[in-house]
Amino acid sequence: MIYLKDFIDWEKEKSVKIWNRFNQMTISDVILNIEPIFNMLSEEFNAHQKDSYIAPTAIIGKNVYIGNNCQIHDYACIRNNCILLDNVIVGHCSEISNSIIFSNANITHKVTIGSSIIGRNVNLGANVVLAAPSMFNTDMRELQKNIKIKLLSGEILNTNLVKFGGIIGDDSRIGMNSSCGPGALLGKSNYVYPNIFLRGGRQYGNNKIFKINFDKFIEITNFFEEND
Repeated sequence: MIYLKDFIDWEKEKSVKIWNRFNQMTISDVILNIEPIFNMLSEEFNAHQKDSYIAPTAIIGKNVYIGNNCQIHDYACIRNNCILLDNVIVGHCSEISNSIIFSNANITHKVTIGSSIIGRNVNLGANVVLAAPSMFNTDMRELQKNIKIKLLSGEILNTNLVKFGGIIGDDSRIGMNSSCGPGALLGKSNYVYPNIFLRGGRQYGNNKIFKINFDKFIEITNFFEEND
């Protein structure tokens, strides 16, 4: 099974007492119980933000917890059932739904995150997408296809979730215009170069670099002369 502690070092979180309650919860359980987790956070911290900036044009849904020293920029959309811990930045026009964002994560502009868990100190570049539902559903308005994940052990894990974007482990970086298919589990301290697609339904290890190697790169110093 896959547990939250395999990807997130919550011992460094101020809310460590809360996360210890979920020590034996699988990732599927965490996603399914975001609302109760939100309620626990609200009770402990009274859902008050200290020194957080929320732009007037930002859209904040129901059951949203925003920690201290966060920045929610113009036209960002934090939809229902989201937890953003301390020092999280959400850039212009980014959208987050049904997700947990751990401390010091940097979600830049035009990023889309659905039903996912983003670790500490993660950076997501512009236009990064974590897709949540499978495109192979017969009807995308009435989802039925569960997300299954092939683990590093070779085991196939059925999450029993029809929406699950995935997990980005602590200290990982994803470059601009990259995307992850539903159920991508990216471990700690990984670097995903720009314009990469990580297949969903897979577990990736820690300390990896994902990039495309081009066989040949041609630099045209004067485009017009080359095309006369």
